[in-house]
Amino acid sequence: MITEILQITFTDVSQVALIILLLLTVVTLNIGSQTSLPQVSYLKAIDIWMFTCVSFICAVLGVVGAGKDVIIVHGVIVCY
Repeated sequence: MITEILQITFTDVSQVALIILLLLTVVTLNIGSQTSLPQVSYLKAIDIWMFTCVSFICAVLGVVGAGKDVIIVHGVIVCY
């Protein structure tokens, strides 16, 4: 049986604006980390972390845009 840890219902436009603000904040943090770290030719762990954060935010924003509810179960985003 799947236990619902967190259930979020998005119905308000202000919540979508908050998600977009969160996305812009993470992108700004990514730009700041890229300028403060030395330039290398390989992939850094911070690049993978930031890509994962942006991916989750975009996934939630896509679900919200579709008008579905979001459940986060053991760290996995489930839509219904």
